[in-house]
Amino acid sequence: MTEVSMNIQMIGSDEVLLENMVTNFIDRRPADENLTVVSIIGRQNTGKSHLLNCLFGTNFNVLDPQENYGQTTRGIWIAQCPTNPSIVVIDIEGSDSSTNAQNGTSFANRAALFALTISDVLLLNMEARGLGQYEGGSLPLLQTIFGEKISLSPRRTRVEVTLRDCRNLTNDVDRVRAEEIIRECWNSGPASNGRLEDYIEVSVVTFPNATDSGQAIQNEFQSKVAQLREKLTGLTPTQSRATFLNNVRTIWPAIRSNENLNIPSFNETLSTHRCKTIMQQELSLLDSNVGFSQLRDMEDTTSSESFQRSLAAFLTSTLERFDERAEGFIPEVRDEFKAILQEEIIEKLEEKFSSILWTETSKKVEEKKKLISSNLRAMKKGIVSSIFTLTFNLEAFESNIDVDSVVEAHVGEFEQIFGGCREEYRKFVPFCQDKVDTLKDHAEREKMKIKEFHKIIVSIGKGVLILVGGGASVFCGVSIILASFRPAFAAWSQAARSKIPTILEYMLQNIITPAAKICVQHMMEHRKVIVAQLGKQMFNLSMAMVAVLLKNISDQSHYYGFRD
Repeated sequence: MTEVSMNIQMIGSDEVLLENMVTNFIDRRPADENLTVVSIIGRQNTGKSHLLNCLFGTNFNVLDPQENYGQTTRGIWIAQCPTNPSIVVIDIEGSDSSTNAQNGTSFANRAALFALTISDVLLLNMEARGLGQYEGGSLPLLQTIFGEKISLSPRRTRVEVTLRDCRNLTNDVDRVRAEEIIRECWNSGPASNGRLEDYIEVSVVTFPNATDSGQAIQNEFQSKVAQLREKLTGLTPTQSRATFLNNVRTIWPAIRSNENLNIPSFNETLSTHRCKTIMQQELSLLDSNVGFSQLRDMEDTTSSESFQRSLAAFLTSTLERFDERAEGFIPEVRDEFKAILQEEIIEKLEEKFSSILWTETSKKVEEKKKLISSNLRAMKKGIVSSIFTLTFNLEAFESNIDVDSVVEAHVGEFEQIFGGCREEYRKFVPFCQDKVDTLKDHAEREKMKIKEFHKIIVSIGKGVLILVGGGASVFCGVSIILASFRPAFAAWSQAARSKIPTILEYMLQNIITPAAKICVQHMMEHRKVIVAQLGKQMFNLSMAMVAVLLKNISDQSHYYGFRD
């Protein structure tokens, strides 16, 4: 193909149809000549114009490989195949061009729908490596235009998917996947109320890398071009010149007024899909992520604070990676899926945190129970000595013990733990709070135990003092009577009476107090009090005190002139 054709602009980037130029272009064709209209759509800088020039000998502007990537086609251009004048070729600017970025990609949607509607053959230029990527596969563009295709024209359009940069041309995987993508786009939109086959005929042609310097690759590329050229030039022209001009004049204004092509914009749809895909990829990799595995496998004895600190570090690194991968997409959409990603990670670790918080709460509650018991039992200090002086007041003891105050001194730590929980994990706090609330019941039970203990000790103490006091009174009475009969005995009695306080002090320190401690130890070990046994023990204690007292008197009797 040595001949070239002149190409003219059909629709500018301002979306104005250059009707006179198009009419003049078509009028150069014989009036009775039918046309085959071939258009191409796809992403910017994917070789659309280059492919048209190779197929039809047109002269559309192409990217200079020595220059930086940039936009070469602006708006919609039309040209004639020099070797087959019945073929009209339409080149459309890239769907991700700067024009579309400025107007929310409504122009890309309109231009693509225009090409799909007026063309006999639509070349959908896609990169093989972009099949799994929404923007690479032009899926949102297809979803939008397929949804409007039925309402605009019932004509059946042939769609040739030109799959570029395929590494293995003999592998059907890419071809099958491309066909599946077209069908998915059709079924996912409003067009799903009609059969794809009734409106669109799909086939896939795979191409190697057109810019590869290897001669074998270039030969393969040219071979694929020749095959597709033969297929397209062999089509029977079906559109008359008048029909084509009428379609251009009526369909483009209808498309421009179609608000459905503005919502959602391509950029918004693209951002939604890519951010969702990135989020799903991050979630799918969690099980193999070392940081996540460490969080999931943490021991239940780990503190909730330590777990949440590790979780915060993991979330920071994961969300930063998400931001890097989603850079350039609409911030609001990106932030929405980033929040979902964070929620999903936190939710996956809910069970582990719940177990850690419950274990931590249970352990600390048991520790606090021991401290509360210790604090209440400490109040028994001084009780044993006070009961022998009759200064202990059981009612005063009960009124001075405020269980709420005792418990309150120990619950502050739990408030800090619960207050430090992430908002998402606060739902586990009431469950653990029930465990903390048992501290008050525990304190009340301890208070009752001490109360019963004190009642018994006070009764015993009073009994001991009565016995001791009674014995002393008898002794003093006897000594007074004897003194009336014998002056020497009176002197001895006086001396003996002076010894009573010393003897009582000795008995208190060496007999009564140790015996009381034995009783206390007995009650603590057996958790119960057998009154009969305690009474017997206190009777023996009283007898021992009297024996000591009499022994002291008998040891001193010879000094006062008495015999045994």
